[in-house]
Amino acid sequence: MAEKEQESRIERERIQLDADIEHRNVLTELQKNAHRGTFISDYLGQVMGFIVAMACVAGAIYAGAFLDRPWVAAILVSVPTIGIINAVRGMKGNGRGQ
Repeated sequence: MAEKEQESRIERERIQLDADIEHRNVLTELQKNAHRGTFISDYLGQVMGFIVAMACVAGAIYAGAFLDRPWVAAILVSVPTIGIINAVRGMKGNGRGQ
């Protein structure tokens, strides 16, 4: 009777251990997906920011050279400059840039 009880206890512990391992595997996969999503989001943000900055610089060149509007050129150049300054200042607080 004691042997059957011990075998039953060992079987329950094995089932519990297998369930724990499966649960940890699911959590690991969820964390991988979250990191992958964050990476894609950051990458898209950087690409879109670069496109906006280049469009502002191109607009500034066009406004300054062809339209003879230096104040428009200054405004268009200041937009990406302010964005870059804010991005650099923001990196100091969250530890990503260090």
